[in-house]
Amino acid sequence: MAYVYVQHLNPLHETKLPVILSKYTGLKVVEARNNQVLKPDHFYILPSNKEMCLIDGKLKVLTRKVKYMPIDMLFTSLSEVKKEKAIGVILSGTANDGTIGLKAIKQIDGITFAQDDSAKFQSMPKSAIAAGAGRSDFISAGNSKRV
Repeated sequence: MAYVYVQHLNPLHETKLPVILSKYTGLKVVEARNNQVLKPDHFYILPSNKEMCLIDGKLKVLTRKVKYMPIDMLFTSLSEVKKEKAIGVILSGTANDGTIGLKAIKQIDGITFAQDDSAKFQSMPKSAIAAGAGRSDFISAGNSKRV
């Protein structure tokens, strides 16, 4: 399985996640590139000031739009490409990005999860749960495991 991580960042902030996550996993951690084919046991990180989707099994890294909903964009494209094999996870975050994408994954019988009340910022997971798109009984900060 390949893992793709999308984080909301200020467009001027450079992500440090590839370096940080590499210390905690045996997976290969890389910043996503345009037209990159997803490989098993790889962890792809959204580059700063970008958004991405999956088309024909390849990551498409795009210029950030004014209406920035990168998680919805990725999850919706994932549901279209991977169908019932798609898995979406919403962790701590503000606003509601990811809810539409999780609904798309759930609609095609993919697997969806949202962090429970242990989330530091609860509006994203609560939005997904309220929409019926995420299970709240699975991901807890107290139950987190190393990837």
